Amino acid sequence: MKYIDFEEIKHLELQILRKYIDFCNEHQLKYILYAGTLLGAVRHGGFIPWDDDIDVAMPRPDYNRFLKLVHKYQIAQNLKLYNCYDKASSYWVPIAKLVDERTAGNEIFQGKGVHNGVWIDIFPIDGISSNYQEQKTFFRKINWEKRMLKLETLPFRFSKNPLKLIKRILVYPIYLLGKDKNHKIRAIRINELIQTYSYKDSTLVSVNNDDTSQPHIIEKSVIENTMKTKFEDIEALIPVDYDSYLKVLYGDYMTLPPAHLRVPVHEFDCWWKEDAITSKE
Repeated sequence: MKYIDFEEIKHLELQILRKYIDFCNEHQLKYILYAGTLLGAVRHGGFIPWDDDIDVAMPRPDYNRFLKLVHKYQIAQNLKLYNCYDKASSYWVPIAKLVDERTAGNEIFQGKGVHNGVWIDIFPIDGISSNYQEQKTFFRKINWEKRMLKLETLPFRFSKNPLKLIKRILVYPIYLLGKDKNHKIRAIRINELIQTYSYKDSTLVSVNNDDTSQPHIIEKSVIENTMKTKFEDIEALIPVDYDSYLKVLYGDYMTLPPAHLRVPVHEFDCWWKEDAITSKE
């Protein structure tokens, strides 16, 4: 087994991003760099030095059209799109992933049943109510579903922190009871729930199924007014008013975190599949 190191993972992710952007341009699909990738583009001109993944987001109409187009047209020879609506796959994560099929891997925090290789994450951007109480109720429902999906799929992990260890012991029965469920059912339910409010008819939008309990709500106009910027050696789209969006996401985003927090977000190993190694050699 030939493992893929940190720098090579980032190189492969850039190749995936380049092909994804080419596909979006060819089919006139809207997208933006999202989350840490957007922050990296603005603050570092590419990857955050300690970051290990790429995130993009698409307005819901473009995201749904993207899922359909991928069934008709191949993005690239070695790339495969995973999404929970694909009946031919056991993939149950609520967001789509564009994966380099020459690679394999295991991300600890993805839990049972997801063993991807090198990928980029693709999030849908959905509408959200302008009413604060409706927002609270809406996100309470979504967070419950996301929490249950995580507990049912994430095996027990030991922690040296006593409080975390106690919490993990207390919720472990949920995993034992739910680990053999068809998790695609809950993932699809999450996807249906996050589309409660029409993107077209909303003035506020949010990435409703991001793995966070705090909604990052922004004016739709911020998402839709875009410009090109450099991400490493690629030109990609970001909001013109990226400052407003990054402040919603991170607050004082130009201040670097403490040194002990400058570590990769994900814990995963990636390796080349044997046939890929043979073809490379």
